[in-house]
Amino acid sequence: MNENAAENYFQAGVTFFQQNEVVAAAESFQQAISCGQNPAFSAFMLSQIAKASNDTDEQFRYLQTAMRFDDSHPMICSEAELWRLRHGNVSEAAGRLLHFFPFTPNIGDSGSAMGIRKMLREQHADDLFFLSQSCRTAEYAEVQSLSSQFDGIVIGGGGLYFSNPTPSGWYFPFSAKQLQSLQLPVFTYGVGLNREFAQTDVWRVDDDLQHTLAAFHTLFLLASARDYWSVERLRKYSEQPIAFVPCPSAFLEPLDWYRLNFSPEQRGVALSVTVRGLSEAQQSRVAAVWLDFEKWLQTQGYEPFFVFQDSADDMSLIALFSNSGANVLVPTTAREAVSIYAQCHTVVGMRGHSAILSAGQCTPVATVAYNRKVSAFMDSIGLQDYTIDLDDAFSLQTMIDLFRRIQENRTSVINVLQRKKEAFLQHNRNFARQILSVIKRGSKGD
Repeated sequence: MNENAAENYFQAGVTFFQQNEVVAAAESFQQAISCGQNPAFSAFMLSQIAKASNDTDEQFRYLQTAMRFDDSHPMICSEAELWRLRHGNVSEAAGRLLHFFPFTPNIGDSGSAMGIRKMLREQHADDLFFLSQSCRTAEYAEVQSLSSQFDGIVIGGGGLYFSNPTPSGWYFPFSAKQLQSLQLPVFTYGVGLNREFAQTDVWRVDDDLQHTLAAFHTLFLLASARDYWSVERLRKYSEQPIAFVPCPSAFLEPLDWYRLNFSPEQRGVALSVTVRGLSEAQQSRVAAVWLDFEKWLQTQGYEPFFVFQDSADDMSLIALFSNSGANVLVPTTAREAVSIYAQCHTVVGMRGHSAILSAGQCTPVATVAYNRKVSAFMDSIGLQDYTIDLDDAFSLQTMIDLFRRIQENRTSVINVLQRKKEAFLQHNRNFARQILSVIKRGSKGD
C-alpha cells in the first residue's frame, strides 16, 4: 500500500548512503523530493551528506528545506537548532528551552516530542529556540556546557516514568544532583507511568520507583502527567501539584502528500499490533487472533491492514504478517501515522499512540490494552467501554464484540472525540502558556 516510484527513490537513497555511495544517494534523494514522496526526510538525508562533506551552508539549506516540509519532527528540528547553536546567535531568541525526550524507533515517542514543540511554538508569538535531546544519548558534561544558553528544561512527553539503570533510576539520563546543578527551571510535559500486563521488572510500578519520582518532583517547577491514572498515582507520593496534560501528539496534522490507495468509502480499518513483553507462546496466540480478526473484517466488507509503529520492537511481527499476505504499513514518522489514521473508517489498536493519534483526528478507535497506559488514555477520553485487556479472555470473539460495539455507537463516539479534543487542546495550551510565562520572567536576555 502507498507504494510508488518516489518511495523507491527514497529507499534507494538510504541504501546508497549506508554503502557510502554519497553521489548516488544524493541523486536518489533529489529525485524523491521532486516526486513529493517523503520529501522532509529526503532533504534531511541530503543535509547529512553535506554535513559529512563539511559544507555547513549547504547543510543548513537542506535543513531549511526539510523543515519546510515537516517543521515538527524532533530529529530534523534538533539538527537545525544545533546548526543554529553552533553557527548562529541563539541569544536573540525570545525564549530558549532544552528538551529531553525518549528518541526511539517508536513513533509514539517522537510524536509526543513533536506535539510539545507544536504547542509551545503556537503559544509563543516571538522566536522560540527549542533544542531536543535524546534521553538515551545526552551527556551531562555537554549539557552543562550548554546550560547557560537556555532559560529552562522540558522533560517529556511519553512514558518516561519506568525503572531504568541510569543515575536517576528512571528514563532520564541525569541524577537529581546533576539536574539541580544546571540551575534552570525544570518542567515535565505530559509524562506518564507504564504498567504492562506482562509485569516485567522494568514496567512494574512499585514503591521504589514512585519514591524516586517523588524526589525528582521536588525539583520540577511545573509538572504534568498524560492521564488521570498517572496523575493520581504520582499525587500520592509527591507534594508538588501535578497537572493533567494529555499527550499533545493528538494535535499533529496529517501530511498533505501522504495518501492511502483506497477511499474512505471502502471502509479501511487500521489494526495496530504489538507483542512487546509477551512470551513466545503468548505472542503466537495474540498474532493468530489478530490475523483471524483481519479475515473476519474482510468478510464484513471492510479493508483491514496492519500498522506497526515501532520498526525495532515489531520486526518479527512485520515479517510474520507480511508473509501471511496481509497488507502492512510501517510509518516512519508520527505524522505519517496521523495521515493513515485520518483516512480510516475505524482504528483498532494495541499501541497507545494508535488511540491518541486516531482520537486527534476524531476517527473512531477501540483498543486492546497490553499496558495500563492504553486503558488509562481511553478512560481519560471517555471511551472506556471500547477497550479490552490483553488477558486470558482475549479471543477472536472478544475482538468481534468490541468492533461491533464501536460500530453500533459510531456517531456518539465521534461526538465524544470532538468534545474531548477541544478540552484536551485547552489543557495543553494552558500548560504551554505557564511554561512560557516562567521562562519569560526569568529570561537571561531580560
